[in-house]
Amino acid sequence: MTSGVKHETAIFDRLTGRAVVRMQAGAPPQHVTFARGRAFVTSGDDGTLRVHSATTGRVLGGSEIPTGSYNVQEGWGRILTPSLSRGTLCILDSSGRRLRRLELARSSHDACFVLAA
Repeated sequence: MTSGVKHETAIFDRLTGRAVVRMQAGAPPQHVTFARGRAFVTSGDDGTLRVHSATTGRVLGGSEIPTGSYNVQEGWGRILTPSLSRGTLCILDSSGRRLRRLELARSSHDACFVLAA
């Protein structure tokens, strides 16, 4: 929560358009990625990543991340979130625990996973 204001995000049923799961979140904008029954929600303004159950919305974990970390991606049990304002890339595990923080550039907009043979 920021400034006493309650923020949340939701998962909507694609057929009815109704919210089926509501999750507490940091200040908007929030970005979300899903994997293995979990929703990974960032708030770049607050510098938070929260891990939620995608079926109940319950908070399962999370970490502080650099402000400006809006985008979030999941692959192979790792979460990537780059920071637009800090130029960092944070690597987290599936429970939201930060494993590494890399200083990359003045600004880092996107991150992705690449498969190599």
